[in-house]
Amino acid sequence: MRLIVRKVYRAFPELDRFSDAECEGFVRHVARRHPFKRFVVYFTLGVLSMVLIVLCLGLLALVVGQLPNNARGMQFMVQFGIIVLGTILSVLVPLFGVSNIRTAWLRGKIHQHLSTLECTECEYSLLGLPVVGGGITCPECGRRFDLAARGLSAADVMAKSPAPTE
Repeated sequence: MRLIVRKVYRAFPELDRFSDAECEGFVRHVARRHPFKRFVVYFTLGVLSMVLIVLCLGLLALVVGQLPNNARGMQFMVQFGIIVLGTILSVLVPLFGVSNIRTAWLRGKIHQHLSTLECTECEYSLLGLPVVGGGITCPECGRRFDLAARGLSAADVMAKSPAPTE
């Protein structure tokens, strides 16, 4: 298994022969095919972080309101510090979580997309092969695949320009 640090596409050996610019374009293309799910993840985590902030501030108001007047000095400062720290963490933790969730989601979508680009006969990767007449021929077994029948386009397979025929 490959460990990914910053470039999610480097987790896939199929993409090693492509430049970073080509891979980044491929990742953007895959992410655009599934925009609704990405929005749901971001929206849900944003709402959850806002709920945590409101709960922390509500707890602060509850604690301060229940303290007797003569005890609001040092206890208040300690509790206020704890509540502020909790509020800050309730914002930072979801932000880091969103990044990790997005990376995991994107990795899954890239894997799913690359799986659709394998020859059904020999499992050879059809990624980057030239598209001729709306289809790709597997160089391993010779089977021809119609891209439209698979719901794919030339952009989906990072198609190369076909070699000129003489």
